[in-house]
Amino acid sequence: MREQLRPIRHLLRESWATSPRAAVFAFLESVAKLLEGLSPALYGMIVAGVVAGDARIALLGGALVAAVVGTNAVLSIWGTRYRVGLLQAMADRSEARIAELLASLRTLSHHSDPETLDIVQALRERGGAVGMGYNSLMNALRSFIAPLTALIVAIGADWRLALVALAGIPQILITGRITRIQKAAEDAGAEPARRLGALMDLTADRSGASEVRLYGARGFLLTRLRRAAEAWTAPAVSAARRVAVLTLAMSLLFYVPAVAVIAWMGIDAIAGAVTLAAMTVAVTSLENLQNAARSISMGITSLQNSLRAVNRYLWLEDRVREDSRAHPGDLAPPRRLADGIELRDVTFTWPGSGTPAIDQLDLRLPAGTTVALVGENGAGKSTLVDLMLGMHDLDSGTIAVDSTPLTELDVAAWRERSAGAFQDHARLEYTAQQSIGLGDLPAVDDPGAAGRALDEAAATDVLSALPAGLGTVLGTSWTGGRGLSGGQWQRLAIARGMMRTAPLLRVLDEPTSALDPATEDALFARYARAGRQTARSGGITLLVTHRFSTVAAADLVVVLDGGRVVEQGTHQELMALDGRYRELYEIQERGYS
Repeated sequence: MREQLRPIRHLLRESWATSPRAAVFAFLESVAKLLEGLSPALYGMIVAGVVAGDARIALLGGALVAAVVGTNAVLSIWGTRYRVGLLQAMADRSEARIAELLASLRTLSHHSDPETLDIVQALRERGGAVGMGYNSLMNALRSFIAPLTALIVAIGADWRLALVALAGIPQILITGRITRIQKAAEDAGAEPARRLGALMDLTADRSGASEVRLYGARGFLLTRLRRAAEAWTAPAVSAARRVAVLTLAMSLLFYVPAVAVIAWMGIDAIAGAVTLAAMTVAVTSLENLQNAARSISMGITSLQNSLRAVNRYLWLEDRVREDSRAHPGDLAPPRRLADGIELRDVTFTWPGSGTPAIDQLDLRLPAGTTVALVGENGAGKSTLVDLMLGMHDLDSGTIAVDSTPLTELDVAAWRERSAGAFQDHARLEYTAQQSIGLGDLPAVDDPGAAGRALDEAAATDVLSALPAGLGTVLGTSWTGGRGLSGGQWQRLAIARGMMRTAPLLRVLDEPTSALDPATEDALFARYARAGRQTARSGGITLLVTHRFSTVAAADLVVVLDGGRVVEQGTHQELMALDGRYRELYEIQERGYS
């Protein structure tokens, strides 16, 4: 019971925190449904007054009908006005909170977890779980309140109308089945919806447009997009059909006994055993009684929809809390590295894969060194970088920073003392200043720091090509925005990775893949300078690259293969070893000759 009440408490707290006035009017709008059920009794009063020739009773009944209609209208107008604004505000708050929750996860494991991805997809599809949940809760409240007066008025007119009310019970009983059908449809549509979104991004994204057209793949992709759309909508369409059949069957089960009861009362009315006023109440209550069953059924459905929507949101909150408990480290990283970073028996497997990406790896990176990490595609280089930055949990083993396990450090503080430039970098379409400055948030608006970072990234010529310098808006999607080439975007990403001047770990993960040889040569000269600056604080510069010609100046070269260290040493030592490193080096050298 406590778990059932948890999402309701959350919705009520959120609505009050968003706008107390709007929450009150939304509640009054729902409570006003009590008045609607009085209409049959008031119509009966009018008929009784007319039959008895008592104008006062007839006029009183008419006045009360007008009062009920007017009150409902006023509360509906004001309630709707406030409720719509409240729902939007709550939806906005929940959307922002969902983004905050996802950003609060200590690792990137949720990007590889289908359950989390499906939950997030379902939350986003419905425009804000909390806003939708609150609307469903108010709908449920109205659906439960409205039948109360309808039942009291009907049964007060004639006990036989209780039989009509009982005929609506089957419609209520199938609510659970309808909810299960709808939930199953939502769950079944979550993964196809993600696939549809990915295909829509692919067909609309500028980065893939040339390739799609070059290979004539638009038709191919559109066919798959259509199939994905069908796979997404098919469960919902099927569920709607099944629900419609069930609802129709329950309506028939209601009207057969309802007609029989009205006929029975009609016979008694002709015989004088039932008054005309009671007959009027009975006839006008018939629709209310049918609506009462439907309303209760809809109320249960709305309540379950509310619980389901908010429970997804609360599941995400719980996921973040569990993640926080799983990463309790709170130690501050050292001011400078004295020993270095050591990996002992480290194993990591990607979710869904049966083969470890990193397999019982042992490696020591001494403080103040520049380390080159080399190996073929799939050797585990980028995965190892992610593990050292605390982006994933290990299957087993330990990563220690100056003998302190990484799991005992405050991972956010550790990342604040790290810096990086990556091949798969973000294209931040803000001003050039902000796109670069994001690499060191305290200096995000400091043009001097951004200029220095550009120089260290050998990217000052990118700045000279921007019409408003650091104030240029990047990206042609925006008014006045400037488009950049792939190489220019990459060089800004490298500059972003140079913003922090004294990191304990500076990572350069394939950062030159889109650069020409001349720019790459200039950049590695800057890397060497940045590496020396990093070394002064005991920091480690970790260079991940396929280009063996760039690693000769590294203090240590580590060769990965199959997620394991197969060789390590200086460039000269590895060449003399005549092993895997020399083999790869000479293969690449022949490719350039």
